Amino acid sequence: MNVLVTGGAGFIGNHTVRCLIEKGYDVTVVDDLSRGHAGLLPLEAHFYPIDILTPQFQEFMAARHFDAVIHLAAQIEVASSERNPLQDASLNIGGTLAVLEGAKKSHVNRFVFASSAAVYGHPSEALLPLAEDAPLCPLSPYGLSKLTAENYIRMLAPSFSMEWVILRFANVYGEREVRKDPGGVIQIFANQIAHHRPITFLGTTVPTRDWIYVRDVAEALVKSLVTTRRDAVYNVSTGKEVSLKTVLTMLEKAAGYSVPHEQGPKRRGDIHRSVLSCAKARTLLAWTPKMTLEEGLFRTLRFAQDQARQEEAQS
Repeated sequence: MNVLVTGGAGFIGNHTVRCLIEKGYDVTVVDDLSRGHAGLLPLEAHFYPIDILTPQFQEFMAARHFDAVIHLAAQIEVASSERNPLQDASLNIGGTLAVLEGAKKSHVNRFVFASSAAVYGHPSEALLPLAEDAPLCPLSPYGLSKLTAENYIRMLAPSFSMEWVILRFANVYGEREVRKDPGGVIQIFANQIAHHRPITFLGTTVPTRDWIYVRDVAEALVKSLVTTRRDAVYNVSTGKEVSLKTVLTMLEKAAGYSVPHEQGPKRRGDIHRSVLSCAKARTLLAWTPKMTLEEGLFRTLRFAQDQARQEEAQS
């Protein structure tokens, strides 16, 4: 199968590309490198530094045929969406429409979209862990743009003769984080610990999240290419609710010392509790998360420490 991955040089993207190649797929990556890093891509991947919002991308797609598209390119920061909702909408809504239009020109059979737990907003605690049919009430422009992109896919993909699969990710973490601005909270904590700096909790240590390891996410994306259950939405999560305080305790164990920490301001749009049910993905997508949080945190911290040592040696 010939697969295009947009945003394939990013954090989730580079893991997904490696997973696809390991399983024998012919993989092409399009990434403008505003966040990604081409050096993390395996040599077997065909890489093109193209912005999906440009006419060049449409010309590129019209000249090629792909069996499937995995659309990962996006604006992914809640805080950035609050500061600049226009840019967020341009990248997440306009970018998705551009990739859909390109996929139509390329006669793509299946469109796989990376969505987010942010589409659920602040849930009723009685509904936790959230299933895919839970109410959708996003609290941030980011969550709204992801939900709007989902709705465009549902509306347009059938008229383009494309099957679609939407995956709503819980909080993704892991090694090879390559964002050029602050990443996920676990990556931030790991980088601070690796540089022997104190960490800051935004809000409190109480909020909970469903932490899903990046390789497990990549496996779910690959499963979405071959599932016979088309036109469907799946949560990609562990179904386990873990507090930030517990994450810090696990990182301290991996680091071997008590990490100094301080309190910071709460961010607008942050959700107090978040945990998603992955029962549907387990049953219908034949996918299950494999990485334990303790081992995943250990790997994330070791990678951050290796990077810190390399930076120190080069300075």
